[in-house]
Amino acid sequence: MLPFSQEVEAAPGHTLLVVHANPRDLYSQIKPDTNPLLLRPLFEGVTQQIIAFGHYHMPFVRTLDDYTLVNVSSVGMPRDGVPRAVYVTLTFDGHDWQIAHHRISFDVQAVVQEYHAVGYPGATQMVQRFVAMRY
Repeated sequence: MLPFSQEVEAAPGHTLLVVHANPRDLYSQIKPDTNPLLLRPLFEGVTQQIIAFGHYHMPFVRTLDDYTLVNVSSVGMPRDGVPRAVYVTLTFDGHDWQIAHHRISFDVQAVVQEYHAVGYPGATQMVQRFVAMRY
């Protein structure tokens, strides 16, 4: 079983927190435009400055008070309509965290064929979402 969160301390006072959806639970989404009033309760007591998460599958970086929120997106199904896998690198340069999203091409049609070949439950609906890269 994976841990709920992972903390990376690059230097004193420069800590990264990695979670699935948010620092409180596995399900509440953080979107690029989520109202800060709704987000603040999710970050009560969080001391890390950079929080990396996914769940919503859309690459973005935003600030919330003193936090930098980084959605790492999705290697397999980005939600922004761009048919390329997305991953993020977070690099500490000795002073600050550098954040970069990267996109790479992959064979979308091969993945579509695999959904059907393995008998994935709801394959037709998943393929429609997958090809649109939106859901």
